[in-house]
Amino acid sequence: MNNKIFYKYRDMSDRTIEILKNKKIWLAKPNTLNDPYECKIRAFTEEEYLKEKESTMINQLMGFFMTFNHALKNQEPIFGLRQKDVKSILRRLKRTNSLEERYDFANNIMEKKAGKAFSKPTDFIESVDYILDNIGIFSLSEDPLNKLMWSHYSSSHQGIALGFEVDDNSILYNQKYFNNVKYTDEPLNFELSNGRLVEINYFYNDSGQLESKGSLQIKDPELQKIFFTKTTEWAYEKEWRYIREKFGLYDYPGKLVRIIFGLNCSESNIESIISLCSECFDYKIDFFKAVRVDHSIDLNLLSINS
Repeated sequence: MNNKIFYKYRDMSDRTIEILKNKKIWLAKPNTLNDPYECKIRAFTEEEYLKEKESTMINQLMGFFMTFNHALKNQEPIFGLRQKDVKSILRRLKRTNSLEERYDFANNIMEKKAGKAFSKPTDFIESVDYILDNIGIFSLSEDPLNKLMWSHYSSSHQGIALGFEVDDNSILYNQKYFNNVKYTDEPLNFELSNGRLVEINYFYNDSGQLESKGSLQIKDPELQKIFFTKTTEWAYEKEWRYIREKFGLYDYPGKLVRIIFGLNCSESNIESIISLCSECFDYKIDFFKAVRVDHSIDLNLLSINS
């Protein structure tokens, strides 16, 4: 994939001019895109929600027990506690009668002795909706001569296609943030039974107390599946996606190395864009024009000397 070029089809609008002038692109929220099924998954059932909560509580307790047990066996300090205190905590933990009681006891110890409680056991499952609502998506295509793409996204071939290059220094080289879209007619589901890539973030609340919040990582396989999957009617786009954790304005994901003018792009717009690029970029951009192939319905690229 190194040094391959991916294309953003654009109309000839003020927003397109801003992209060239400011060297910034907009990563859109899924609900603003033209596919109503974008990043939509089946809602979790109450049974799934409770099962996930219980599983997380058990995992947190196992971590607590293993940490304290390791400190006891190796006579290592932990949170400033004496060995007899650590032994007492483990004994009391074993005497608790239910998961909830055991969890509350361990959580209270963490809050008092470590200065930070467990993250809420429902944080991970609740983070799924938040991530899918706030992810930023920038769509590109590997095909610069797709007639439907020129029609749908470039004002019936009157616009341009911006070509961004992937190299070792480009964020597009990172598959966590950039990958090709897979197409299927199967409904998208987030499988809670699969392994998860999670992270814990610590922060101080308004009262100055240290709190923790759990969240899935953007590279979690189940999330990646949802980010990079669409239904088969979109397969003609040959789409690749650049994503970030938060929608908004970002620098170019790669070097802008090529601009293609649509079949029906006017000469005045071509001259205007070439002139603008000579003012805004300190390196050479290659310009091309989409043209008809003789005796064919296909398109080809004609180099334009700037």
